[in-house]
Amino acid sequence: MKQYSNIIIYGAGASGVLIKQLFDKKKTTVIAFIDDNKVLHNRMLVGVKIMHSSFLDENFIFENSVDAIFLSNIYVHLNQSTILKKFNLPLLLPKDVGEWNQGNISSLDISEIDSSFIINRSVSGNLSQESLKKLRGKKILVTGASGSIGSEITRQLSKHSEISLILVDIDESGLHDLYNTLENKANCVFHVCDVSNLKELERVIGKYEGISSVFHAAAYKHVPIVEDDPYPAIRVNVEGTLNLCLLVDKYNINDFTLVSTDKAVNPTNIMGATKRCAEIITTYYNFNSKSVFRCTRFGNVIGSRGSAIPLFIEQIKNGGPVTLTHNNITRYFMTIPEATQLVIKSSLLENSGGVMLFDMGDPIHLKEVIENLILYFNAPNIKIDIIGLRSGEKMYEELNSANEKLLPTSDDKISVIKTKVPSKTSIDLLYKFIEEFKELDISQLKINLKNIIPEYLIKV
Repeated sequence: MKQYSNIIIYGAGASGVLIKQLFDKKKTTVIAFIDDNKVLHNRMLVGVKIMHSSFLDENFIFENSVDAIFLSNIYVHLNQSTILKKFNLPLLLPKDVGEWNQGNISSLDISEIDSSFIINRSVSGNLSQESLKKLRGKKILVTGASGSIGSEITRQLSKHSEISLILVDIDESGLHDLYNTLENKANCVFHVCDVSNLKELERVIGKYEGISSVFHAAAYKHVPIVEDDPYPAIRVNVEGTLNLCLLVDKYNINDFTLVSTDKAVNPTNIMGATKRCAEIITTYYNFNSKSVFRCTRFGNVIGSRGSAIPLFIEQIKNGGPVTLTHNNITRYFMTIPEATQLVIKSSLLENSGGVMLFDMGDPIHLKEVIENLILYFNAPNIKIDIIGLRSGEKMYEELNSANEKLLPTSDDKISVIKTKVPSKTSIDLLYKFIEEFKELDISQLKINLKNIIPEYLIKV
């Protein structure tokens, strides 16, 4: 961590005091605590004056040679970072305030704030003790283990030596990178495997006795790429899901969790249609197997490969322009850790088969996100170029369709859709499609998908 001479701490609470204690051991002066509570103004805290935030201005920063602002917790950051960025100083945040509050301050780790929090979405903490109790002793298989969601599932579970992990991915380099970055890998085994190859997949699953759960995160997900070349996505997203369901049922694995997407709702692109097919397959097996099969459906995750916000940040850092498809386009967002927490929690809910929906909050206008990022990076001259919607792209996403009734679960962030068993006609069409899709041209592919998914909107 860079050495700072004069800092201010935003937040005169327990976490702020712990930051002060950290810097008592360094040659750093804490000039003041800043707080939004007017009652605290001019009071002293651990020998440092508290100042109301309305008095914080450029003169104060200049007169006191302040060279960094430390935010005591993520909620202060969410509420104040865009305002504080005008001072053009490093804004820093402790990574694990929860441990600080327990007095564990021997290995404080402070880093520059991840600007992805500009979406105003808090991050879930580590797995709860209740969840860990349910997971203890389990053997869990994760597909797409080196991807955004799969790797975070792996990181969160691999910390606990009493959980065994079988990690599957078609991307050997991705698995190798994951291997190198895991803090604890003694309870992990790695397999390069294509989920669309049934024999190859059974070779892996059949090797291990007592697999209790499968998290299926393997997918091709980038809308424009899949629209141009849909065959790999159908092979992995549809056929791969069917293969896993077959083997979960065959080997009496207790439960299966599909990572789905809001793009599966009233799909307008092939990627969304393939994920809806995967949901149909999973739901069908939930009604026709002793194992529990569920889908987890949620929106965009910040920081995933190819997602919009990292691209916006890169464009801003490169001097612009930032490209936006439409002034009014909106998306649902959550962080990777939060999404992963909810995927894992969904798998632990009682009677949790079917389609599970996460509380994504309100949809966010991407233009506002860009404007906040421009303010965050103090780059007022960056221009926004409107380039038009891409093929198959929606103006807005939906988490559920009008005819899907939502029911509560024991977790207030997770709802379940009251689902019916898919019709035999749709299942027969789906199985026939999997057998024939490699021989079809793209136009016929879309027509066949439309027959399976009547709500799929295709351009004629």
